[in-house]
This record gives sequence, structure tokens and C-alpha cells, in this order.
Amino acid sequence: QQVITSLRSKGCFLGASCVILQKPFSVNAVTLTRCELRRIPAPLFIAVLKSDAQLCWQFQKILCHEINEQVNHTAELGYLSARCRLERLLWNSIHSLHACPPHTNVRVHLPLKNKELADLIAVTPEHLSRMLRKMQEEGVLRIERGWIVVTELHRLRGTHTPRAEPGEHFEKLSPLPGA
Repeated sequence: QQVITSLRSKGCFLGASCVILQKPFSVNAVTLTRCELRRIPAPLFIAVLKSDAQLCWQFQKILCHEINEQVNHTAELGYLSARCRLERLLWNSIHSLHACPPHTNVRVHLPLKNKELADLIAVTPEHLSRMLRKMQEEGVLRIERGWIVVTELHRLRGTHTPRAEPGEHFEKLSPLPGA
């Protein structure tokens, strides 16, 4: 059975942490869109990280960003409603494609089947369909020939649930001793 662990976009590393740990990569990467992959032999990658402190630092920041994204995604499954998770996925998809997206009629093509999209936000395909139908009735989006068209981008920001910057919820949920 296939499970989508995450979606990646331009500039992401795949399997780098496994190379550093000298462990096998436990998942397969499947491209959903046309893309270009660049392969770096493991010994060369390790040698460059050991010899170039600036590159090593930049790479550590990339890894920390990925860890932060994974932790936030896991936490969101517990504290955001299914509707907010769907809105967040659409919002992030739009912003990964557009540096400065338009505010109205933003077209999003998620190359995922409904079951895969539902799995990604931890709902059943039937519940996903109900949410999309309700969002269409509310005028938040419409579906046209496989595209999701977000009619007004600001309506995706989750007016019914406050949004937080990454990490903000963790500080509220578990403050450090002495803070």
C-alpha cells in the first residue's frame, strides 16, 4: 500500500539525512509533475559537507526547516479542523507555485487523486468531497476540469480558526520551564 509521507517542491533534498546517517532511505520518491532531479554521489556529498562550513550550515538550516515542517504537519493533524488542513494545503500549494499569487481566481492543479489528497489531510475521500462541495457552495472555490480555482485567496486563511506562525502553537502548548 502506498502512503504519501509529504509533498516536496523545487530545491528540496531527498535522502540526504539517510546519506549522512549511512542508513537506507525508507521511502520511494514519486514525481507528480515534470521535474529535474540531480544526483550527488554519497561520498562526494559527505566530503563537501565536511570541507565547506558555509555549505554545511546552509544544509543544516534546510534540514531544520524540513523537520519543522514535519512536526508542524503532525501537530496540525491534532489541533486543526479538517477544513483548516485542506485550506492550509491549498494555501501552501498556491504559495509554492507563485511567489506573489493573484488575490482572485487562483488556479491550483494538485496532481493527486482524491484518495491521496484525503490521506494527506487525514480524512476519508467522502469527507473531502463534502468539504469541497461546501467550499464551492460558500463561493470559496470552484472546480473546473481538474483544477481547483480559489475565488478569493484571503478566504483560505481560515477565518474560523486563528492561524499561527510555525512553532507558535508549540510555545503556547508546552512553554519551557522558567519561561
